[in-house]
Amino acid sequence: MSRYLARYGRYPAWKNTAAQYFACGEAMYPQLLQDLERAEHTIFVEYFIVHTGKMWDGVEAILRRKAAQGVDVRLIYDDFGSLLGLPTDFVVRMERAHIRCIPFNPVVPVLSLVMNHRDHRKIVVIDGRIAYTGGVNLADEYINAEQRFGYWKDAALRIEGDAAWNFTVMFLNFWNAFRLSETDYSAFRPQHSAHPVQDGIVQPYADSPLDEEPVAETVYLNLLARAEQYVYIYTPYLAVGEEMLDALKNGKIAGAGLDVYEEETEFFFEDRSEMVKRDTLLSLLVSMPNVVLTSHQAFLTNEALHNIAQVTLENLDAYFQDGTILNQVQ
Repeated sequence: MSRYLARYGRYPAWKNTAAQYFACGEAMYPQLLQDLERAEHTIFVEYFIVHTGKMWDGVEAILRRKAAQGVDVRLIYDDFGSLLGLPTDFVVRMERAHIRCIPFNPVVPVLSLVMNHRDHRKIVVIDGRIAYTGGVNLADEYINAEQRFGYWKDAALRIEGDAAWNFTVMFLNFWNAFRLSETDYSAFRPQHSAHPVQDGIVQPYADSPLDEEPVAETVYLNLLARAEQYVYIYTPYLAVGEEMLDALKNGKIAGAGLDVYEEETEFFFEDRSEMVKRDTLLSLLVSMPNVVLTSHQAFLTNEALHNIAQVTLENLDAYFQDGTILNQVQ
């Protein structure tokens, strides 16, 4: 699998890399600011959501200061993800501050499937030596400075060392696809420095329509097929495609536990057992003996916790009384 990623994704595996896990955005944010302050050559920022507020203001102030000092600062943000969170003259303001800026796939008031093409990456690369990724966007709810939906839980990862180069390549590939600036990336390779304490082998990789290769899908299916005991996948999104269905059917994947399903809204948290399920994929997944399917609650609000606890206790009570489960999906 590692050789596949190096050959088809052009993302090799690296030693001499340390990794640090952050369980939430507010744990990651102070370290991110410290690393940005230390930037000497380049800062590359690419996010799905950028919203004005405490989090972005702290990042922007450093980006402006570093750009004024001559650091190469570039920003890619998804125009749809940031649609309601940025002023209309945002790009002009960034460019005037010498922060080169690309709004990915700008939103136009025309119904088109092209508008569904979005950039969901969340990465920062500093001097080619430090990189951040994970689920944390640049908006206040991600550091719980604002709680629109209750407590917000997204994780982040900081890597330092040789493997950060893969993130540099990710960013520059995407940047040059829309605003060609350079074809030779060697100038962005970091200067030799002391190696951090390494955490084994690290191999960051990315996937996009630009490579015409289903890199991410191939990696996940390979991991699932090679698993001997279990695989834990921590993600807010799960789309069950034909490849996974085929693998479940023919036994290449022994089993799957799914707690997110794209079409689940109509079915869960109410007794729908008397209804005809119009979703054939859901019906197929439920019928498979090697699939455990549970509903997913998106936000950790008091109401959500109360409802989850109430439904769970009602199910347990009914089960211990006569063996039935009140909210079972048949």
